[in-house]
Amino acid sequence: MNSTPPNIRILLLEDVPTDAELIEAELRDAGLSFTSKVVQTKREFTDALEAFQPDIVLSDFTLPAFDGLSALNIVQERLPDLPVIMVTGAVADELAVGMLKAGAKLDFGLFLRQRDRSRSTIPDC
Repeated sequence: MNSTPPNIRILLLEDVPTDAELIEAELRDAGLSFTSKVVQTKREFTDALEAFQPDIVLSDFTLPAFDGLSALNIVQERLPDLPVIMVTGAVADELAVGMLKAGAKLDFGLFLRQRDRSRSTIPDC
């Protein structure tokens, strides 16, 4: 019997390569078995939803030509059962509430530049 945990397919919408690396490092440190695809643009994102077939989306909120809320809306239209988690360093409280109401799960501390283990997380709503 094979007791290997399943390999989760993570679509990561992130425009800063070092932040993407930090997120992936945190997930590996947590013992998660995963394959990730990092994308930066709307076109890459929509193409990856179809071709990569992720189990979950981790999304930065602000990117140069795209944003996490738009990504969330695309996922809700195309794959409404696909979980989307916003991973961001800072976002206004009002915007966070709006994203939660739109269906996002938020983790404001998944990646910390100091790489310490303290986290500030909004629980499931």
